[in-house]
Amino acid sequence: MERKKFYSNVPIFTFIMLSLSLVTSISYLIYISVLGKSILSIVGGVILIILALTLTISGFYIENTKARIFITIGSILLTIYTLFLFFTSINKKEKLIDFTNYDINEVISWAKEKDISLKVSYSYSDTISEFHVISQDIEEGTYLSKVDILNVIVSNGIDPNKRTNISNMIGWNLDDVIKYVDDNKLTNVSINFKFSNDKKDTIIDQDKTDEIKRDDKLTLTSSLGRESEQESVVMEKLVNKDLWHAIIYLGRNNIKYNIKYKYSDKDENIVLEQSIKKLEVIGKDRNKTMTLTVSKKDLVTMTNLKGKTYEDAVTWAAQNRVRIDEKYVFDEKIKKGLIIDQSINKDTNIASGTLINITISKGQLRMIDFNNIDNFKAWANENQVSYKIDYEYSDKVKQGEIIKISHKYNDIIKNNDVINIILSDGGNTTIPNFIGLTKDEALKKCNDLKCNFVYLNDNSNYTIITNQSMRENSVVPISTSITLTIGK
Repeated sequence: MERKKFYSNVPIFTFIMLSLSLVTSISYLIYISVLGKSILSIVGGVILIILALTLTISGFYIENTKARIFITIGSILLTIYTLFLFFTSINKKEKLIDFTNYDINEVISWAKEKDISLKVSYSYSDTISEFHVISQDIEEGTYLSKVDILNVIVSNGIDPNKRTNISNMIGWNLDDVIKYVDDNKLTNVSINFKFSNDKKDTIIDQDKTDEIKRDDKLTLTSSLGRESEQESVVMEKLVNKDLWHAIIYLGRNNIKYNIKYKYSDKDENIVLEQSIKKLEVIGKDRNKTMTLTVSKKDLVTMTNLKGKTYEDAVTWAAQNRVRIDEKYVFDEKIKKGLIIDQSINKDTNIASGTLINITISKGQLRMIDFNNIDNFKAWANENQVSYKIDYEYSDKVKQGEIIKISHKYNDIIKNNDVINIILSDGGNTTIPNFIGLTKDEALKKCNDLKCNFVYLNDNSNYTIITNQSMRENSVVPISTSITLTIGK
């Protein structure tokens, strides 16, 4: 049989495309091997080379024009696909940045773009603003090719329950008090102002000096000085200040005010507008009233998270400035990774910062094969599986071993299932009547029991059994101990 000849008259375009597909596939395999990619990725690279070789050999040996057109198209598609994988891998050669102080929404968008799973947990922080990243579990500078899951800790804001000892601030200057409140992150301090003979801006009263939580109420009184000495005030800019500092400014200058709220994307209680503008003069008679327009977060309408993924929940929570806490349980029906339940019902209106607990499916749980009951208990407790253990006598099954179990190996453990196990208590025997017998006579009846003899009042002259620790005809396990008292 004549061997098929190598066809040398290959069109130049076909030759270029066949060569390009072969070169790109070989280059891609070398690249991912050097990059240290997984075995699966390397196997994929090898398959690409095999396809490229197949197309190249076919293109040089097949003489049919139509067939060669299909081979050329195939080589073009293979080249495009290989280049796509190449550029995707090059993107993965980027390095991880430090996300400390980044808004969590920015990190979520980045993770989606880079196809990296993001795991979010929350913690209080005195230095990082709420909903900004405190830390991450992978170091800055790590190649993205080595990052599959990034865990970040996001700030819950300051811890309101942290305790602090309050100094006696009577006699302090008001500015020192403001600094003290800011430094100690106190969140519920009220300062009253009144005219007195004390120097202006001096603290003249304080309701407590003991240890308090940051959000416990603390009330101070500051002097306005003598009313007769009150002077005109040139208004400062209060826009972008938080409400507490703005109110303190107005109070210390004896300026009347009222507050109206406006929904805003800014943090809550930030001054958005002031009716008396910066540099406007307020006379001694204080005949003007300031109106502060202050930011307020709109209530969030709780969405339905059931059936969605953890990533979906985190994204929604970050966008709406609420928090997510998750737990994982096995579920016979819900696919692994999907949300089974949420602590707040759909369409409920909730405030910014609200904590929402979600339950995520770990998929189906199947019955294990175990060697002893202790192994089973450890597995059941770890996976929160309910079980009940009963005991039966058995001459065939050794004591402590399983006689019967309600679930077979690899059975699906359904929601709320209780696994029932019956353990062997070993063989059993019946307690005979020992009363009136001598010690020797009793020994002949002990058989499967462990008989212990004691003398009443330690009188070894007694010979007859007068009491036994277990009743006649009681059914007990073999080798049970019984005490027989010789009393006369």
